[in-house]
Amino acid sequence: MKKMKIAGLVVLVLLSLYLWRENRGLDQTFYRVKDSRIQKKIKICHLSDFHNRGDKKFQERLLNFIEEEKPDYIFLTGDLVDSRRTRPQVTLDFLRDLVDLAPCYYVTGNHEHRIQGLEGLHRAYKNLGIHILGRDPVFLEGGLEVHGLQDPRSLGPGLSMKDMEAYYRKNLQERTFSKEAYHILLVHRPDFLDLFSSYPFDLIFAGHFHGGQIRLPILGPLLSPNGKFFPENGEGLVEKKGTKEIISRGLGNSSFPLRVHNKPEVLMVTLEGDGNSSKET
Repeated sequence: MKKMKIAGLVVLVLLSLYLWRENRGLDQTFYRVKDSRIQKKIKICHLSDFHNRGDKKFQERLLNFIEEEKPDYIFLTGDLVDSRRTRPQVTLDFLRDLVDLAPCYYVTGNHEHRIQGLEGLHRAYKNLGIHILGRDPVFLEGGLEVHGLQDPRSLGPGLSMKDMEAYYRKNLQERTFSKEAYHILLVHRPDFLDLFSSYPFDLIFAGHFHGGQIRLPILGPLLSPNGKFFPENGEGLVEKKGTKEIISRGLGNSSFPLRVHNKPEVLMVTLEGDGNSSKET
């Protein structure tokens, strides 16, 4: 009996250490995307789902890595704050350091639209120099045309997938696309690729799924936030009708406080002329 208790204690300690490592580690993932319309090499840092993560050592590792990589732009795909334990000052302090590293472009996630005082928070973002993407695209060097979709949670609670698709479709129908540009979309939710790929988007940046929170060997992400098991677009690079989507596993947690086989992730995406897309190792 005593040996069993000791063995159980050892297992508990090892499991605790594993979970600590999983939730405070940082995976650095690299992609290379090539297309003839991209006029020069551009490096993009993609961050998502920060959820006002107040771990200063984690923030320092993240910021140091970004500084070393020297991206040309930083794309932020929502849920920078958390609606369940909202600490906007944590996010503002982090963004204050982040904007010193590269120009930042941002769209909302579902959590932003569930908090009080979003307009004030967005004013603070703008004062820091964060570019909040709206209905009009922005044109960046290298022939890039960048569009943003704010999250449909802005319409209120209780939305079905059909409601959200209708919101996105109406918003996109009002857009214009230049013929020669390489078209990029920033959006929080990755699970509308069928719709987005029917528009002239070449590359989409998304988050929201937290990598399924728990990732299983071979099977991959376990559960999406909308309750779908083994979501197809849970992480990584996926493609539909020539539209590529890069999905971040995110940086923070929300209602479920633990990650399993699923460290927080920062992505570096290099865009350059002609060729094929790949994940770098």
